[in-house]
Amino acid sequence: MFYQLHPYETPFRFVLGRNTSYLKKSFKPYNPNPQHLKKVSDTAQSLLLELTKLKVDTSLLKPRESKAIAQVKHFLAHSFGNPYDFDYYTGKWFLTTLSTA
Repeated sequence: MFYQLHPYETPFRFVLGRNTSYLKKSFKPYNPNPQHLKKVSDTAQSLLLELTKLKVDTSLLKPRESKAIAQVKHFLAHSFGNPYDFDYYTGKWFLTTLSTA
């Protein structure tokens, strides 16, 4: 899902067996459009909600497994690891559109 919403990160994705035609097909430049930022934020929030609905009992997990769950929750809570750049609801996109207007 991350690479579907962030296609400009595709060259940094390590995929075995993929050639440059895959990169050329899937790469798109950064899209600062507010509608796209809202889509990214809403997707991260829906994935976080889906994860919390699972109600994983971390006391039954191994330490590394519970750490992985905590990291994924943090990653999704901060809009795919970009707390200010891609979170539509922080309003940072609004400040950049005002400065270019």
